[in-house]
Amino acid sequence: MENKGNSKLTASSDRYDSSIFADCFVDREGGPPGRNKEGIEHTSMVKQIEQNWDSKLRWPHSEALYTIMLLYKLIGDPELLAQYSRLHDYSFKTFPNPDRSVGEWIQIRSRSGKLINQVVALPVKDPYHIIRNVILIIELLASR
Repeated sequence: MENKGNSKLTASSDRYDSSIFADCFVDREGGPPGRNKEGIEHTSMVKQIEQNWDSKLRWPHSEALYTIMLLYKLIGDPELLAQYSRLHDYSFKTFPNPDRSVGEWIQIRSRSGKLINQVVALPVKDPYHIIRNVILIIELLASR
């Protein structure tokens, strides 16, 4: 698929136009992965993706927030700031634990937003990505 250089990021869309990841693991219509994984079908990575393909993880959202803000600071396109705002609203509505005394984001949710209480990749969870990206965003906002 042709890259038009002006991809829109939307919090309501789970579609991917083109990537190596999408070619193997993401159905372009938002369904389960069904592509040919010949030669890698027995790897733990493939099994994890097949079991959790429709999950929403906290760390990619924090990475996306930083990336969009960085692009906005570099390019200055107001649409990037609008995209950041939409993703910020979605992420901060979806991932922070409703019990504020916990003080941490929920690690994984279903596509519909329900809490999933399972190990994502490792049996430990840490807030590294979220803290790192919030600090990086603060630094970007403080810079001129």
